[in-house]
Formats: sequence, structure tokens, C-alpha cells
Amino acid sequence: MRNKLVYHSNPIFRSDDIHSSFVIAEIGVNHEGSIEKAFGLIKLAKECGFDAVKFQHIVPSKVWHENCAPGYKLSEKESLPTDWLPLLREFSHTHEILIGCTPTFQSSSEAIKNAGHDYIKIASPQSKYDWFILDESLETGLPLVVSNGHSNLDESIKLIEYIAKSAKNEVAFLYCVSAYPSDEYIMDENELIVLSELCNKYSILFGLSDHNQSMHQS
Repeated sequence: MRNKLVYHSNPIFRSDDIHSSFVIAEIGVNHEGSIEKAFGLIKLAKECGFDAVKFQHIVPSKVWHENCAPGYKLSEKESLPTDWLPLLREFSHTHEILIGCTPTFQSSSEAIKNAGHDYIKIASPQSKYDWFILDESLETGLPLVVSNGHSNLDESIKLIEYIAKSAKNEVAFLYCVSAYPSDEYIMDENELIVLSELCNKYSILFGLSDHNQSMHQS
């Protein structure tokens, strides 16, 4: 992991030390609707040595249709209001840790950029089904992290090639298994080789979005 923090540096994910890793703490919706709890989780991530934290920008009224069945809707505890974004960025930078966020609805990417976040994370559902969110994120020019948990090999190859043509900044592609937890899943080593070599061809960083309870897969 990194020893020195430089906000909005280019690149932010790479280091002169080829043996270093860039490790992101997935806070997601674990703030449970409390910004104070979000601040506490940021501090904890810094104390544990993470390079960055990541949240999900969720405004339920903009994600779910008003007639959507209640069982499918996210609760208010999973909501992260837009006015939290600059507050979370300020708190993170004060504690010398980078911050990024996942957009989940139209115009979310621009809000994340305007709040001064260091990077955008495209979640597995958006990288397969919601390319309008991917396009908006690419348009911001911020560094991008993309996971592929809902995509098969052919779809992942198409995704990487599309990003390579469209990216305006640094990109990291994360191999992901969308199972919670995913400890019993055996990763396809052939897929890993194909995707990592393709990323290398396009100078895209390759990593892991880990949902395991152990450190084995990492």
C-alpha cells in the first residue's frame, strides 16, 4: 500500500513501487443512514492502512420507481444524500485517505465529481446493464474503477475494449464474483489470464473486487 497521499494526482492508483497494492475499503451502505457512522468508518479504514474508501451514492427516489414493489426498494438507511458527498470528501482528505463513490442513477457521476471525490467506482450491475452511467462516469474524466461481477468472459472483454477507447484518465478493472460471501466459488484461472492480459495490452490496471470472508483469494 502507499506511503504518501496526493489528491487528484495522475495517476492515483499506480506507484513507483511495482510490488505495492492499492487497497480500497468498501464502506458502501454500512453507514446505515448516519453520517457520523460514515465518518467513523473512514477513520477506521485509515487506521487499518487502506489507501482509499468507497461509498455508494444512493438516493432512493432517483433509483426506484414510485410504483416499485416495497420488497425491491432500498431503505432510507441505505440512502446517501447528495449533500453528504462534499462532507465525506472533506473528512477523508482531512484524515489523509482518498475517497470514491459509486453512481447509481443519472447525473450521479457529475455530483460525485463536483463534490471533489478522487475517483468513481462502477459497480458490477451498472457495468453490464446501465452503460449510460458508465458513459457519464467516463465523461467526468475522473479515474475509474470498474468491476465485472455480472458479466461473462465475452461481455467483460467487450467492456474492457469499450473503456480503453473512451477513458480520459486512469482505469482499474476488477475481477469480481457477485456472491456474498464468495468463499466457495473457484475463480476461473483461464478467465483471469485472458482479462489480465487484455488489461495489460490497454494499460488498464487489473485487480480483485473481493467478497470473501477470508484472505485466500487475494
